[in-house]
Amino acid sequence: MTISDIHLVISVLGNDHPGIVDAVTRWILNRGGNIVESHMAVLGGEFGAMFLVSASESAAREIEAEVDEMAEREELRAIAKRTAAPHHRPHPGALAYRLTATSLDHPGIVNRISHVLAEKRINIEVAECAARPGPWSGAPVFHLEMTLAIPEQSVIKPLREALEQLSDDEGIDIELKALAC
Repeated sequence: MTISDIHLVISVLGNDHPGIVDAVTRWILNRGGNIVESHMAVLGGEFGAMFLVSASESAAREIEAEVDEMAEREELRAIAKRTAAPHHRPHPGALAYRLTATSLDHPGIVNRISHVLAEKRINIEVAECAARPGPWSGAPVFHLEMTLAIPEQSVIKPLREALEQLSDDEGIDIELKALAC
């Protein structure tokens, strides 16, 4: 077996402090795992990270068996879950698009946009959002950016129409652009 036979997603969450990334990545490396991809952020006072790890079968079993012990030692919550290889896409042939949305902050923006996407059977692959004080008024301005996997070309026009209606109803500036392959 090679190191890339098994893939795991390892997710960690805990109070933010220096050294979390060092401790978790060292633990993964010492068990024979290789970090293929990661996403990390501090939200409020909490640090969260997801790591896509490739490993041999024996290394994967060791990571799965010891993840709770590592989490307790590092004062984190953690899980390890087997997943598909990164080249095994759940939506083959889907069109890649970027959606951005900006608005004065108000409850429900993410839900309303994600609801339109779900109705059109569009997968959200990456999403990041934040509300920050606006440059002139100081009022919170919400910004959202998503990478989408759109299943087929025929969905684009009805999607644009639904997003335009949402934009008008909620006062959200929404832009949808195809990404280069």
